[in-house]
Amino acid sequence: MRPLLALLCVGCLLAAEWPARVGDDLTLRGSGRFTWLWYKVYDVALWTPTGLTAAQVLEDRPRRIAFRYLRAFTAAELAKATTKTVNERLGDAPRADIDAGLAAINALWPAVAVGDELILEYRPGSGTTVWHNQRPLGTVAGGAFATVLFTVWLGSDPIDDGLRDGLLGA
Repeated sequence: MRPLLALLCVGCLLAAEWPARVGDDLTLRGSGRFTWLWYKVYDVALWTPTGLTAAQVLEDRPRRIAFRYLRAFTAAELAKATTKTVNERLGDAPRADIDAGLAAINALWPAVAVGDELILEYRPGSGTTVWHNQRPLGTVAGGAFATVLFTVWLGSDPIDDGLRDGLLGA
């Protein structure tokens, strides 16, 4: 019985890695780990206002997604991955808005080391603020760009279905 309790406590400690709330209005919705092939890439968590359905998460509402990197990447590698994954999910979004958003966010990306944290926080009317290790790097304007960007993890064709479900708490 004690080994089982110890395992449960370890699980509790791992689950407590992310704060339950950020700011006055966002609550932890879910988390997960993104792996590519056999590489652990990052741990990720999503905060939204409470009470939203999965479909409402991508509406024009505040949201925050945080990444803790398990591998190092250059700014150029982050920009290349962002451009590729966003372009694969354009849908009917206005191309000019998306291109402007990509140029802006790709100019903000820093190099990340193992253990670094990147945060994308969308606020309606303001845009998506990029944070690196608790330091704001800048804000990318545009709700259309934010929606397409967040569909990379939360949309109907995410980079990983299981990760999306974990983030949405499904």
